Amino acid sequence: MSSPVEEIKARLGAEEVVGAYLKLERAGANLKAKCPLHHEKTASFFVSTSRGSFYCFGCGEKGDIFSFVEKMEGVDFKGALKILAERAGVPLTRFHAQENDARDRLFAALEEATRFFEGEFALRADARKYLTERGVLPKTIEMWRIGFAPDSWRALRAHLLAKKFSEQELFRAGLIKQSVEKKGEPYDVFRNRIMFPIFDSAGRVIAFSGRIFGKEEEGTPKYVNSPETEVWRKSSALYGIHRAKHKIRERGYALLVEGQVDLIMCHQAGFENAVAASGTALTHEHLDLLRRFSENLLLAYDVDAAGEKAALRAVSAALQKGMAVKIAALSGGKDPADIIWKNPADFAHGIKNSMHFVRFLFERALTRAKTGRERARLLRDEVLPFVRDIKSAIERAEFVKEIAGALEVREDAVWDDLKRLPVQQPTPNNQLPTNKVGNAVPEAVRLLAGIIFWQEKLPEGERKVDTEKLKEEINAISGKLSLLLSALGENERDTHIFEAEARFAEVPSLEKEVRVLLFHIEKEELERKSAKILNELTVTERGTADEARRMELLTQLQSLRMRIEEIKRASSA
Repeated sequence: MSSPVEEIKARLGAEEVVGAYLKLERAGANLKAKCPLHHEKTASFFVSTSRGSFYCFGCGEKGDIFSFVEKMEGVDFKGALKILAERAGVPLTRFHAQENDARDRLFAALEEATRFFEGEFALRADARKYLTERGVLPKTIEMWRIGFAPDSWRALRAHLLAKKFSEQELFRAGLIKQSVEKKGEPYDVFRNRIMFPIFDSAGRVIAFSGRIFGKEEEGTPKYVNSPETEVWRKSSALYGIHRAKHKIRERGYALLVEGQVDLIMCHQAGFENAVAASGTALTHEHLDLLRRFSENLLLAYDVDAAGEKAALRAVSAALQKGMAVKIAALSGGKDPADIIWKNPADFAHGIKNSMHFVRFLFERALTRAKTGRERARLLRDEVLPFVRDIKSAIERAEFVKEIAGALEVREDAVWDDLKRLPVQQPTPNNQLPTNKVGNAVPEAVRLLAGIIFWQEKLPEGERKVDTEKLKEEINAISGKLSLLLSALGENERDTHIFEAEARFAEVPSLEKEVRVLLFHIEKEELERKSAKILNELTVTERGTADEARRMELLTQLQSLRMRIEEIKRASSA
């Protein structure tokens, strides 16, 4: 009997899975697209339908349909398995019976806690009335699995222990905690709160956010979120992403709101591409997840509120990543939930009339400024840093022109101020991974190795290159081919074949491409020898006993440089 993984791969091809996320173009026997995992201008992300795998020649990411979904959705293998199983129509009952690891136990505990809270909510007419009076429909409550944590110190703990979960598992799931002041039995994290489960991209409950119910006592936080656990990190989780992801791709933008009620009211009103950061400001990880579905972000919250600095940092990061950021034209600083409750058409109007975030800052600065000097200061301090972050040179130039016009100064003066701003450094998650073998081996050698592997897999009559002769030619120039061949395992060899096929299967003359790569190897080797000679010349002074050696080195250097020039001419011919 085949495993669920094998069944899913038999039903879902790589083109179908990857094509649901990216616009793929035919590239010979393979497919290609711009890589969604790093920023690039030209497509270097290839999909092999025959292998059922992908490889990005820009950042080195590779894998099968499961690892692709893991990276795109921000889930673990089990999460990717759940997503693909639902798409393929493959039941996972047998798999879960066999693979019941520690993380599964945490997910199971969180799922059982959700059911417990749902059951408690059904008993609380006052909690149901509270939500319905704010416009939340019963079907929305059911869809988002909203629950209630009773005003009891250990009700959830007792329920889950009775369900055969251990106390250690409940600690690890973030459902109970130990008192710092008093020693005794652990108690529930959530008490007397309306409970909003937080889901991962696969739809599994990973955490909770609880809103205080009833009288709000001084010092008691309005919202309490789960502590970070093995399955939930607030810096990477987006509330509602499991329902919004396909709508974000379909509508071409992500709608970002602040709170859980804002989010569910947006979905209820048909704005199903809405997501919310869970108990934190928007982070680089949130943005990277959203970019996999769309490069466009629309903010629907009050930037003048207490979280302004955090919001502005998020916008800056989004602009640096090349995202287009707009802000909805919401009236009176009201929350989306309040606007939708009273008149959904007003919210739709605010979304329709959204504006570029930098334009919003620009117009806000002009409105706030009472003098010409204050206008100049606000535009310089509050607007120019965001103009700097815009990746598009055309967009930057347009805003510089507008700022210059508003200040009645030359554009050169605005550009001068813009150039004085410190350059933002790329964040760690923008940096591309490196290949340990690739660091020691020139790219041309790596590509030629792929060609050799590829050609050797073909029947002799179909080969376009004499691989044994090619090996001899490479080794005559550089010994690094042997280093690469000995360092590669079977899977890595297959990746090199994939790359060679993707790059060279459709070229008019493979022999010509091989010759160009050989020129590159020889040129790199000659430049390395030239640098070594130059270093020796610097320590060999003119007119010393080493004069003969010095003249010998100069002759060698001249010969190397002449050969380098010959190679340049030949490779450009």
